[in-house]
Amino acid sequence: MASEHEDSRSEINQCLNLLRSESSDDAKFVALMLLPRLLQQDQENVRLVFDSMDFKFLERLMRTSNSSDNDLPDNILKTIAIHIISCFCEVEELISKRQIHARIPTLSTLLALIKRRISQRNFADIH
Repeated sequence: MASEHEDSRSEINQCLNLLRSESSDDAKFVALMLLPRLLQQDQENVRLVFDSMDFKFLERLMRTSNSSDNDLPDNILKTIAIHIISCFCEVEELISKRQIHARIPTLSTLLALIKRRISQRNFADIH
């Protein structure tokens, strides 16, 4: 069991190295893809990642729009960012942190967009 925890910690440390501010966006993206699996059920690791997270990068992912520069659709990038934030919100002491509170306006905007798209689909289905 200790070996499994050590392996997990090693993978998390590798992700944290990729999340450094001087890392490329591609490197950060790779780390963000791996983190949700690594953070499951381990509050200590969630705190470690929270303390090292580049929240400006998460914010950029949530604000991204479809463009020819993106290799992935914007909804995938937004989903990844939201998933990481939701991992942080699983730890009660992190919910009150300013880094989470600062994301609320963007999250609210995303929810409003999703609600609008669902309403448009439902309206289209009726007609």
